[in-house]
Amino acid sequence: MRIMRFGVTGPNADLVFEGIDEQLFADRAAGAARESVVADAVRLRLTLEEPMWFGELAPQTYVDLSSPMAAGWTFVVAADDPDLDKWIEAIEPLARHRRMTDPRKPMVFPADAGDIGSWLDETYLGSDVTSRPKYVLLVGGPRYLPFALQVQWSAVGASVGRVAFASPDDTSSYVNKLLRLEKAPCPVPAAHAVVFAPDYGPSDPTHYSRRFMAEPIAARVACKPPFAATLIAGPDATKDRLLEAITGTRPAIVYTASHGYEVPRALGLATQQRLNGAIACARTGSLDGMLLRAEDVPGDDVACAEGALFFEFACWGYGTPRRSTSDHWVGGGEDDNADEDFVASLPTRLLAHPHGPVAFVGHLDTAWLHGFDDPAKPVPQLGQLYHRRLEPFLTAVDQALLNRFPAGLALGDLTGRTALLSVSLANFFNKLRSTGRSLDELNPTERRALADSFIRRNDAMNFLLLGDPAARVRVETPDR
Repeated sequence: MRIMRFGVTGPNADLVFEGIDEQLFADRAAGAARESVVADAVRLRLTLEEPMWFGELAPQTYVDLSSPMAAGWTFVVAADDPDLDKWIEAIEPLARHRRMTDPRKPMVFPADAGDIGSWLDETYLGSDVTSRPKYVLLVGGPRYLPFALQVQWSAVGASVGRVAFASPDDTSSYVNKLLRLEKAPCPVPAAHAVVFAPDYGPSDPTHYSRRFMAEPIAARVACKPPFAATLIAGPDATKDRLLEAITGTRPAIVYTASHGYEVPRALGLATQQRLNGAIACARTGSLDGMLLRAEDVPGDDVACAEGALFFEFACWGYGTPRRSTSDHWVGGGEDDNADEDFVASLPTRLLAHPHGPVAFVGHLDTAWLHGFDDPAKPVPQLGQLYHRRLEPFLTAVDQALLNRFPAGLALGDLTGRTALLSVSLANFFNKLRSTGRSLDELNPTERRALADSFIRRNDAMNFLLLGDPAARVRVETPDR
């Protein structure tokens, strides 16, 4: 089986990455896994280890982690962000609503924080556990609040989201939407999911995301009355059909599984910011007719998945890092993706829409088939609808839609997979060192296992939340 990732580019929406032989990929991954990777894995492992107290057992207090008010909520701004005061003013009404102790005193990420893991270890894990907020909203873009801050903060057990709007007005629009929907006497979304999955044929990874991701997710929702699911798949998964579904119905969750569009760095940052992560729908006569972009989101007077969670499985759906976490594994060299890190425009526009979603889950960097299927055995065993690797994605739908938990809890299993594989990688390298072996001495089976772990770890850690992690999908059902 060839290693395949998602993502299309160019006027013909060609695959960004045609695929690579699994053994060759494994060899390259082993060659890339040097000191910096080992240090990163060990650092994440250390941040997961909280100190233990072996004294007399103190009285136990149960904290409902599904309740942001009980578990604690805060927001974070960057000390060197020139718009710091404007963000605080825009977020203050939400902070009051979340019962933050002092709504005008957020946590401040210092410009000289140094190593992010060490800062979190001292500032977050080093704080009193009884007053440590479990819900954390980053306010600002990755220039001041790096992507790694969100990834590593999630890894230490917090539910982390981000808002990164271009202006305080858009931030206020999002806050006002949350407050209006949460205080409304009746929910806006119906007990309905829209699942969208184009299929470019058996040689393309979208064939597998349709069969072994989208179809099982739609079936999972449909078998949980009173919930219903609309599956728009294959040639029917056009841009027009998707727009009709998110504006003509009242979905509580929109789940898309597709390629994400990528603009080469040579075409400039402005074009990348406009188009990277656009949803590649079923192929039509033109690129414009195929891509769902921020500019295609309807005007503010048209409801567009209002009150929903939007989950986009696609490359670049959340944003684009300046430097990829995986290109160097597959012979992509050390060239940058872009001149700087940036959050994608499509989810930013959706969240700023006054009648749009309350939260968005997307992927940073490139998404991989490994994340939900086994490329060595892509077709599940007889009688199974999907590979077990899909379970964290099913859990995300269960938590956000069927259980109606806060959006930040939807990524719990993906975060757990990140932590588990990071610790496994750290242990692997520790064992190598303790036995005096080098990476060059790994046999083919060990190399494949190492490559698989790297892909799955990076894929899982790059699913991130845009929006308030405490935002909850309220659903109109006969029993509620």
